[in-house]
Amino acid sequence: MIKQLTYIIAVATILFSVGACKKEKTAVPPTFAHFDFVNTGEYYVTQTASTFKIPLGLTAAADGDRTIEITITSPTGAKEGQQFSVNKKSFTIPAGKVTDSIIVSGIYAGLSSGKVDTVIFKISGGSVTAMQTEQQYTLYLQQYCDVDINSFSGLYSAQDYYEGAPDGGPYDIYLTPVGLTGPTSGTITLDGLWLVPTTTTLKLDWADPAKFSTEMTAQPWFIHPAVGQISIKPNGKGSFSSCNNSLRVEYEGTFAGGSFKYTTIITK
Repeated sequence: MIKQLTYIIAVATILFSVGACKKEKTAVPPTFAHFDFVNTGEYYVTQTASTFKIPLGLTAAADGDRTIEITITSPTGAKEGQQFSVNKKSFTIPAGKVTDSIIVSGIYAGLSSGKVDTVIFKISGGSVTAMQTEQQYTLYLQQYCDVDINSFSGLYSAQDYYEGAPDGGPYDIYLTPVGLTGPTSGTITLDGLWLVPTTTTLKLDWADPAKFSTEMTAQPWFIHPAVGQISIKPNGKGSFSSCNNSLRVEYEGTFAGGSFKYTTIITK
């Protein structure tokens, strides 16, 4: 009886051990296509050839080739072949690999100075399902020209605006470069703003490639026969383009009895 009980316990122990060692099947997570967890980018297109890479890939390597298809749209009207081009819209990621890149080439001549175009890339097909939260990439592209402070020189045309409406007609204004005040800033002078025979100083700043700015320097401006001394000061910041050398100047004239705000657009 004791031997029989010992035998039963031994058999039960072996069966338990076998059962405990039996491996459970592990669920393999599905593979998704995505934009490498980056959703936006900014591309400044220069006159020299340049490209912008958008990372594209899989969440995990596969044991066979996988394909990804993309579609391209633009809410600002940018067109492939006119404002930009891409290397391809159908990608094959080989077995064991997880990444590839969409290579975008901006077409400098097709972009408008000062305009930011929006181009949307979307994973739309292929042999791999797109990750819902990472299936779209938005690229902002615009012209970029190096700033040469000395190019803001000579005779320009100016148009004044008061409360958004033109005030008078265009007139001549003369620009003179003063020089750099830092690696991404400088000053120029304006002779004849408002058709007044005085010189005003304007600051230019291009530290942010997406937002080149102008800022009027606070200074005495001219003496008006009715109200006396009028001074000029910045009214926020304006903007400028180093591609066509146009400038937008925001300023405020002040005198003892009040003030007035104006915008002047200066073009070559």
